[in-house]
Amino acid sequence: MRRIIVLVGLIGLISLSFAQTNKRVTAFNYLKDKEYDLAKEAIDKCVVHQKTATDAKAWLYYGQIYYGISTSKDKAYMNLDPNPELKSYKGYKNALLYNFKDKSFWTLDIENNQMDMIKFSKAVNNRETKYVDQMILMDVINGFSGLSNVLINKGLKEYQENKNYKSALELFEHSLFTAQMTGKIDTQAVYFCALAAVKAKDTDKAIDYYKVLAKLGYGKKEVDKANNYYFLAKQYLIKNDTAKYVKTISKGIEKYPNSSSNLVVEMINFYLAKGMQKEALEYLDKGIAASPTNASLYYARGSIYDTDSLLQDKDKALEAYKKTVEIDPNHFDAYYNMGAIYYNKAAAKIEEANNVDPDDFKKYKAVKAEADVFFKQALPYLEKAHEINPKDMPTMQSLKLIYYRTGELEKSEAMKKEMEGK
Repeated sequence: MRRIIVLVGLIGLISLSFAQTNKRVTAFNYLKDKEYDLAKEAIDKCVVHQKTATDAKAWLYYGQIYYGISTSKDKAYMNLDPNPELKSYKGYKNALLYNFKDKSFWTLDIENNQMDMIKFSKAVNNRETKYVDQMILMDVINGFSGLSNVLINKGLKEYQENKNYKSALELFEHSLFTAQMTGKIDTQAVYFCALAAVKAKDTDKAIDYYKVLAKLGYGKKEVDKANNYYFLAKQYLIKNDTAKYVKTISKGIEKYPNSSSNLVVEMINFYLAKGMQKEALEYLDKGIAASPTNASLYYARGSIYDTDSLLQDKDKALEAYKKTVEIDPNHFDAYYNMGAIYYNKAAAKIEEANNVDPDDFKKYKAVKAEADVFFKQALPYLEKAHEINPKDMPTMQSLKLIYYRTGELEKSEAMKKEMEGK
């Protein structure tokens, strides 16, 4: 009696196992006929059943069926699943792992764990490795080849239309992995991963991807290649790692000296913000040498010589400001600062004149005459600044006073009315 019960139990298990295998075959037949709804129904049940949950061929069909759904133009199948690309990816990946006869490979994390990836790669490249079915490996690689672009396109939709940057990053990373499995390094996928990581505020991943882009020299133009260092440095700055930030900027400038204006300006602004004017001037010289028509660089140089207490040199400041407006004739700040330099010189002379001995009228007159010269030198620069920005109050106040000091009383009164809005 005991033997009969055991035998009946075994028959039940065999029948159950056969039923699941039969569902796998059924799913494959529906797949061949592109009846994705019926194929999906069968394979979904197959991969969750304990008897076929680790069946490599079932997962291969799962990947192929969901790939078919993701690329179908038939409205009857297009909305069968919201994320068929991800499920196709999962199917192919599981088929890879469960295809190993050695079960220790089944739990490898071949995306996120470097040691697991190395173990996997060694096994795939070892001719002695035993598989459930050698052809599954080739079928998965062929499947990945088509899936890579599908994942990229879905990622771009998530990034551009839905602004779901975390989802976009996941899709781009899967695309990158599938490309690698076909023997390629998809640099565009790396680039998309970097963009999505930045938007998703995943700084560590953004650093990893920009490091790859910098190393590979990604970009059509030299300036694009240099900008990889710029964006990488920005991520280090987010992490407050100023040492790596400076090192990265410097390396980019060194590698692309003729196409690194963004890097140079970044370094200048960094040093200016830190109050390290001398270091900023060094990079300004590099920037001007590489980009001699960049008005902003000359203006920055002028500002340092104009305002820094240790490096102050008004003549050098004027020289830099004049070069600024030569390149950019509508640079308000440069015109205003030139006028201010002469205005302040005049104001200093007025103060000196006021301190002259009242009995020494000759000296008083001479010093006042010097002040008038400086006022007249300031005038054209301030008038041009006013022309560029007629609403700037400090400019109008300076002009009103200069007109008064130089005897142009009508202009002084007109400027006063302008200031009052009359």
